[in-house]
Amino acid sequence: MKVQMLILLLLQGLFACSQNKTGDFTGTWHHQNGNEIFVVSLWPEGNDLIGHVKMIIVDNQGVPIETIYNSKRLYGQGSNLEWPPAIHPTVYQNTANGIIADNTSPLSPYSCLTGNVKMVISQTTPLTIQWSINRIGGIKPADEADFNFPTDITLIKVSNTVNP
Repeated sequence: MKVQMLILLLLQGLFACSQNKTGDFTGTWHHQNGNEIFVVSLWPEGNDLIGHVKMIIVDNQGVPIETIYNSKRLYGQGSNLEWPPAIHPTVYQNTANGIIADNTSPLSPYSCLTGNVKMVISQTTPLTIQWSINRIGGIKPADEADFNFPTDITLIKVSNTVNP
């Protein structure tokens, strides 16, 4: 009986450790600077997260009046294909690390600038994420644009639902 109980506890522990904790990350996050809001939408896919970003302008009452850019868009004019999600991190405890693809540059509508995204969640009220993006190593061509996305900000969770 003791051996069976020990095996059961061991299996429960292994199952719990193998589970990624995407729950706190899932939802819609904002960073506001004046009347501009950077919006990050994250949702689970398998054991990982995926997501999109956009920058909007709001009026004095917080109502969106313009979208500056949105990573959830079609691949070029006249296309029916959508870009894949821009954010692809893996979650471990309170940190999500992975790849981000900035497909919003007006200089290159058919390509994207890739980098590493790191999101560290703080168990505050409301929840916050420290968001940072770094270029993937290598030589940067002189005509290559910088990220359109903010690269070092704090995001505040505004909803548990996703609003890409």
